[in-house]
Amino acid sequence: MTSSPQPGSPSQSSLLLRPFGLSKGGSIFTPSSTNHYFTPSDLINLSIHAVNSKVFSFETLVDQGAEGQLEVRPGSLNHVLGYSSSSSSGSASATITASSEALPFFKKDLKSTNSQNVSLNLSISGLDYDEKTGSLFSNQVSGLQFANDLGFSVFTPLSPKEVQPLSILNSVFSKTQTGNGSVFLFDGLTYAKKSAKLNDADLLSVEQSLELYQQLSTVSSQWEQLPYVERPKAALEALSKLTGSKYSPFEYHGKQEAKVVFVVYGSVESELFSKVVEEYDNAGVIAIRSPVPFNVDQFSKLIPSSAETLVIVGQALNSGSSSSSVLASQIKTALFVNGIKTSFTIEDVNYPAAKTWTSSSVREVLSQFRIAEISKVADFEKKTKEFIVWSQDKSDVVDLSPRLAHTLSLQASNVSVQYEAKFDHLKLGGVYQGQIIDNGNAGTFAGAIDSADLVYVDNSSIFNEFDVAKTVKKEGFVLLRSDEIASFKDQDVESFIKENLSNSVVNTLVENKNKLVLINPNAIGKIPEIQGFGKLITSLVAFWSFAYPEFDINELVRKILISLASDLELLPAVLVSIVQEKILPLGIKEVGSLAKFVEKSEEKDTAVLPAFPLEHGFKPSSINVGSSDAESKAIAQSNTKLELFKRLAFQDNYTTVSSLRPDVAPKTHSIKVKEIRRLTPDSYDRNIIHIEFDLTETEGFKYDIGEALGVHGRNNESQVKEFLEWYGLTDAQINEVVELKNKENESLVELRTVFQLFVEQFDIFGKPGKAFYESLAQLATDAAEKTKLTNLVSPEGAAELKKFQDVEYYTYADVFQLFPSAKPVSIQELIHSGLIPALHRREYSISSSQNYNPTALHLLIVVVEWRDSQSRRRFGQCSKYLSELSIGDSVTVSLKPSMMKLPPLSTQPMIMAGLGTGLAPFKAMIEERLYQRDQLGLDVGEVYLYLGSRHQREEYLYGELWEAYLKDGILTHLGAAFSRDQKEKIYIQDKIREDVKPLSDLVVKKKGVFYLCGPTWPVPDITEVLEDIVANEAKERGVEVDKFRAVEDMKEESRYILEVY
Repeated sequence: MTSSPQPGSPSQSSLLLRPFGLSKGGSIFTPSSTNHYFTPSDLINLSIHAVNSKVFSFETLVDQGAEGQLEVRPGSLNHVLGYSSSSSSGSASATITASSEALPFFKKDLKSTNSQNVSLNLSISGLDYDEKTGSLFSNQVSGLQFANDLGFSVFTPLSPKEVQPLSILNSVFSKTQTGNGSVFLFDGLTYAKKSAKLNDADLLSVEQSLELYQQLSTVSSQWEQLPYVERPKAALEALSKLTGSKYSPFEYHGKQEAKVVFVVYGSVESELFSKVVEEYDNAGVIAIRSPVPFNVDQFSKLIPSSAETLVIVGQALNSGSSSSSVLASQIKTALFVNGIKTSFTIEDVNYPAAKTWTSSSVREVLSQFRIAEISKVADFEKKTKEFIVWSQDKSDVVDLSPRLAHTLSLQASNVSVQYEAKFDHLKLGGVYQGQIIDNGNAGTFAGAIDSADLVYVDNSSIFNEFDVAKTVKKEGFVLLRSDEIASFKDQDVESFIKENLSNSVVNTLVENKNKLVLINPNAIGKIPEIQGFGKLITSLVAFWSFAYPEFDINELVRKILISLASDLELLPAVLVSIVQEKILPLGIKEVGSLAKFVEKSEEKDTAVLPAFPLEHGFKPSSINVGSSDAESKAIAQSNTKLELFKRLAFQDNYTTVSSLRPDVAPKTHSIKVKEIRRLTPDSYDRNIIHIEFDLTETEGFKYDIGEALGVHGRNNESQVKEFLEWYGLTDAQINEVVELKNKENESLVELRTVFQLFVEQFDIFGKPGKAFYESLAQLATDAAEKTKLTNLVSPEGAAELKKFQDVEYYTYADVFQLFPSAKPVSIQELIHSGLIPALHRREYSISSSQNYNPTALHLLIVVVEWRDSQSRRRFGQCSKYLSELSIGDSVTVSLKPSMMKLPPLSTQPMIMAGLGTGLAPFKAMIEERLYQRDQLGLDVGEVYLYLGSRHQREEYLYGELWEAYLKDGILTHLGAAFSRDQKEKIYIQDKIREDVKPLSDLVVKKKGVFYLCGPTWPVPDITEVLEDIVANEAKERGVEVDKFRAVEDMKEESRYILEVY
């Protein structure tokens, strides 16, 4: 007997995403392969690499850290352009794969670089990250804006069947676009995660991909000479002739006499709207395959003469905006500019970035307009069975849904199964939703499931976070695992339902005539033959029994054995006996209708719960709130010091290496403190310090102008010891050696003491987020503490939770002491639970030039300090750590690049504005100018420095230095604003405005670079002054300029550089 993968392990994560496995050879498809289950992203990558000899792949949110990926950062595209230009004497091309988040960087690089002889073939996964929610979403807007601004063409597949032909077409088409290029833009989220079976006729092998590429290349000259707007249409017509499928810039679906026509763009949106509209008698859909350039003549020809309303359905990244989406603006502009008269009204339907499209949500959009009653159920929804499986990420049956999907895929050669995994990392420490569709329509990817025949819920707490009932079909089954139920007697069932399901949930299930089934794996007792698999097998029995009631006992058992694969060796007859005698009578209870449990109460559920998880990643959360002690130790175990000594003594056998900080990705160095002094008076409320580090003993440590020093701070050792002693550890246990897996390479292990971990690695004195309290609510064993924690994370407890976080400033250590029953039993369990996040490095702008100070590095730091509601002094973790260092102490550091670079020419003027510690990089830049002038003998341009603080006496940081630089002449002008030293407040923008005339010459005529570093609040005012400087120079010349556009251009050209926080 073997065990299944541990929850959260690499093999487990892969199974959750890909229940059908990878295609033969990892990513290569051959016609003889029997496994035809793919994600569309698989096929796109296959085609791109099949027809392009050199592909530059930038890391995406799907594969961050993958080997060979290029980093997305400012200037990253220059490497590609330089390589492509140097490899060709004439026009050159470059093929790039990236996601939407890279496009702003690409755009800036292209605008600042001469790329006239390079054509770019961009394959862009429309995938982005929402910083507010921490979730992923499909981003179409960035791709359209990028293409419109730079004159690129765009092709987007309307279904997975089109991804290979269109990506190959884009590779050929881009080569006809010298000086810009073409974008193959697709739904990055759905196409990376949704697996389905595709027919042989819809797949292209490597050989077939190459053949199509060559055929298209042969005819590409036919469209290359056409006007820009006509080229995509001609290219798509050529693709149609070669493949036998119809391709055009726009595609119409629905009735020809439609009165309401919906215009949609996006891979999933197009497929879903086109299918659902077939249900309506007087509606149509225009799906856009080539949005840029927008061929308005072709578009207008598809609008029926009967149309009364044109509805443009477009994504809006700013969900609070009432303005048109990018798509709507583009279409309206095209119609107006081309003078096309319309007999219909145009309306917008904007949807938010994180919108989850389903058949029902499309019908909701259609229902907003006067459209005839539904005439039929869409063909793609006939003869299908849909299932949803909900579980916590660390559940002991988290792999239930991929096992079910894989088993369904093996039923018959003509059966097609679809599967998609969604991971919400914030709810309940991590929630997983698996969606499965069993149908015969290969290749259908239309939307998410919101009307499942059966929904399995692994934990009743999921009902408190998600509107599970909304995703169940009328008369569908809800299977709820109920390990804690006392028995299946009527009174116990009633008690369980009242305690675990709200009135709102019960009422919804009753209205939908849903049937509830309770599952209790504990009730079957310990059965030696299935030891370790009882919970999984009980869940499998429940699923197959109610999802496919037509199965007899033998077929049901056969499906279970297939689901278990090689994990359990058991004779079918033995399993038949266990199912019939134990599981069905003891472990599963069909409650049926819940009508008898409806209570006539005044309860009102004000919180609107989401029906789908917010997707935070492509694998389960690392927070472990549900695994047992044995399971936790199976992941990583504590080691004795003897094991450490063995690894150190026999390094060749263990391949042991010593590392300063093996737990962090950037290269780290150790530097020593040479000087530390306070710059502000002791009586002043802001403690600002200057630190100088000695680099003489740090081999190979080089830093550049503008770079920031990442300080890997340490927790206070006495506070750590106090916490560990409270946890119950002896001195010996505090110094016990622990083995952990390396985050970058799980095949490597790190050996560190418990004390080291809590001093250097765990943010135990940091501020917890809501997810931490949610996790503790699951762990608490004391009833009062569990109730308190549960209330804190509920909508009703939001105010008190905010008080915990922002008034009391409770740390992780504080909260453990407030709720002691919620802490993991042993320190090893806490270490491996993922409850405490890592200490993050803190970046500080380097205030020195290494050319000017070869063996030193300077920092300018404000020690963050405040008092909480109990008047206790609180400090920023890293700044407090630095302020308490002594001469000779070693500090672990790494480097981070920034935008604060010197101008390309030493003669270009520099205008610098800094508030408080924002002056740090400017000291370094002036030192570098001194080096250029005095050591290299270069001519240097003017340097204007503006600084701002509250009082000159207390906070004139580096004041003596600026005065000396001014006297030396390296600093041309010093404008100091001390806001509170006079009756009228004077701010830094006021000092800049005083010098509009000389700055007009420096900024505009001499192409000077304007820098702003410090807090964000003065940015609008300083930007306004900069606009006035531009306008003043234009006025002097007697011309008019768009000052707003001019300042934006300065940003694009890296001549207006902001580093604000």
